[in-house]
Amino acid sequence: MTSDPGEPGPRVVQSPVMHVVALVADLMDRTRIGAVASGVGADVKFVSRPAQLDLGGADLVVVDLHLDGAIGAISGFPDGTMVVGFGPHVDTARLKAAHAAGCTRVLARSAFFSQLPDILGSGPGSSDVDPTTAD
Repeated sequence: MTSDPGEPGPRVVQSPVMHVVALVADLMDRTRIGAVASGVGADVKFVSRPAQLDLGGADLVVVDLHLDGAIGAISGFPDGTMVVGFGPHVDTARLKAAHAAGCTRVLARSAFFSQLPDILGSGPGSSDVDPTTAD
């Protein structure tokens, strides 16, 4: 059986690439985030310090809340910036502070890494996350 060369072939629909800026200094965390991003077709730019942040073109910002200056950086982001922050589940004060500073979603580290494929594949999701119940 042959196909008619005048007939169009299968139509491939490409979804837009998600551009992510990640304020993450830990090399192990960068490796995990990078591997998941590659698997879902997201593009990630890593920075180690808040002063290096350039949100131009970012669809999503991922922030390691354990880093010095991370909370202050979040509060300086433009309104509407989609931000997912993660940190130790025992540091409820920092998780609450990130939520108050404007994080769209705040997760404990373990929850962040388990949900990362969904976060990078479809965006950060709901903003009604209670940081005290994460993890």
